[in-house]
Amino acid sequence: MNAKMLAAGNTMKQLWLILFMILGCANSTGSDNDNDQSTIILEALRERPGVSFVNKTRNYYTSIADSLLFETIFPGTEITCGYILRFYFYTNIYLSSNSNELFSMDGSKFVLTNSSKDVIALTREVIKTIGGMSMGANELENFLEDHPDAGL
Repeated sequence: MNAKMLAAGNTMKQLWLILFMILGCANSTGSDNDNDQSTIILEALRERPGVSFVNKTRNYYTSIADSLLFETIFPGTEITCGYILRFYFYTNIYLSSNSNELFSMDGSKFVLTNSSKDVIALTREVIKTIGGMSMGANELENFLEDHPDAGL
């Protein structure tokens, strides 16, 4: 390859990174879990309709720092861990937190026991925790109807 082609390839990579950040996949904001003012948030892809809570989404604080790990395909599906949590379970994902915690729509706090960086294991634990919630049981049922091979 010549120098012009290499430079064009690097420019394209930089443009994709900027586009990724602009589309809201990485927002800078503070959080209750972390004092860092540059916490990256993968925002929920939709709000849960028909709930009386002020919060129509859940908040998942994870020690995982790399947002690309949430692009890992969840076993038994053809979709990513991030998409599952953000779409099916109405969950915002706060990266680089000090611990792994989940806050329900009513503000209840659930401390997650898995302290690994295994995004599949953490996603599975979040799904099971949400599935144990009154509204989450329906969400889990809908997810498993769409993805019966997910192995939950």
